[in-house]
Amino acid sequence: MNDFVVIEGHTHKFIIDGAGHIEHHHPEGHGEGHDGAHSEKEEKHSANSAGAAHFVSSEEKPDHAEEGHSDDGHGKDKEGNIHSFNQVVFETESVIVDLEGFYDPVIRDLMAQSQDLGLSFVLTDTLVAQHDPNKEGQVYAEKGERLSLSSLKKLRQFYFEAKANNASVKTKQNRDAWAKLRKSLPKDENKKPTYMLKDQLVFDTDYDNFIVSFPSILKYEVVKEAEVDGKVVVEDATATIVLKPREVREKAESATLRDGTILEGHMDSKHSQIEMAADAIDFRFVAQRAEEQNIDPEEAIQNTWLMKHNPEVKELWAKHNERIVKLSKELKAEGKEPTETERYRMGWQEFVNIGEGKEVMGVFSGFAGPNHKKSYSRHFPEIIVPREEIDLESKFTPRWNNYYAIYFLITGLHGLHVIGGIIVLGYFLFFGKKMYLSDPERMANRVEVCGLFWHFVDLVWIFLFPILYLM
Repeated sequence: MNDFVVIEGHTHKFIIDGAGHIEHHHPEGHGEGHDGAHSEKEEKHSANSAGAAHFVSSEEKPDHAEEGHSDDGHGKDKEGNIHSFNQVVFETESVIVDLEGFYDPVIRDLMAQSQDLGLSFVLTDTLVAQHDPNKEGQVYAEKGERLSLSSLKKLRQFYFEAKANNASVKTKQNRDAWAKLRKSLPKDENKKPTYMLKDQLVFDTDYDNFIVSFPSILKYEVVKEAEVDGKVVVEDATATIVLKPREVREKAESATLRDGTILEGHMDSKHSQIEMAADAIDFRFVAQRAEEQNIDPEEAIQNTWLMKHNPEVKELWAKHNERIVKLSKELKAEGKEPTETERYRMGWQEFVNIGEGKEVMGVFSGFAGPNHKKSYSRHFPEIIVPREEIDLESKFTPRWNNYYAIYFLITGLHGLHVIGGIIVLGYFLFFGKKMYLSDPERMANRVEVCGLFWHFVDLVWIFLFPILYLM
């Protein structure tokens, strides 16, 4: 968050109605005896105009809260209000499309959503360009032309032709410059590496006459067509575009989609809130920043947005501090004190133990961590945060993060090699006795080859571990 609070957990689906009431949905289930988040409390969240969350009794649930619910994550209620379950709702005034990188499904979705609203995306300016040096500049698209995949693909083809032409011209220009330079240099200087000679290059400007200009960026604005007195009138409009969080990097006035397409306008904060079942809340960064500024860490934590707007978290933190006081007394006898992690981080096991009134860690599900489908997940606090309060929403999927794309690919391949080696070594260990008794030399040869493969896999990991984890 903007105040350095880190919240870990799973986002849940919810619906916001016209009055701002929120109803939670947990399609993955929560185990036996649990029919949804906070079933014991029978409470529903409501978001006020400031983005804060407070509890509302289930009797206040509006009759139309379920109306218009759809599987794709958004819909409309009777009053035409957007339903949002952890979606990004962006009020779009214009769209900037990158001809080089646009993705068909993304453009198709934008057109479909605008058409559902009776709106269109139209080109803001006439596109005059040149893709062939042997032809004069011409009009490729008229102002007011509607956004369509067919026109984008045609324009992209012209753009690529222009780019290929320019690359070819620049290559010839560079080769010609190097050839002239090499001929003009004495033999002793001609042997110098290129990086020492490049400053002496003289480019023939005649080549610039063959460079063509074709823009890679096109801007489309949102318009609404209406018939007035028998004439079609085009008016500026705003399209409410609903996006999945994993497909967009949003800011207050723009949103960048995964193919580089940019939406200009403003984010609908009311319908773009994040709701999640938190399995960890970390105040360590808050404490560190407070200590750097000579502020009491506890005072800084109490002033965070989460503590001010979520009474459930505030209550959990008070109980956490009580446990830290007890832990401090126990450790003091041994000349120790609680670590920074113990003092400023609440994990899922602590949530469960506090919820069940336990003093010791009584829940452990192995190395997999918290399971949001288990019945104990009802003790995970439900947190609603306005997107403007969020500094970073982690998107660890390969489509957004080059590091994780490479990480999962390489470690996945390495894991497959390890599994293959284990299978072969296991076969020789448990079923190799017959071959060993009948032909020990053959058996020894096979074990040696398998050993070489295993050492190769080990050698790969020696390089992968420092590159992926230490650097």
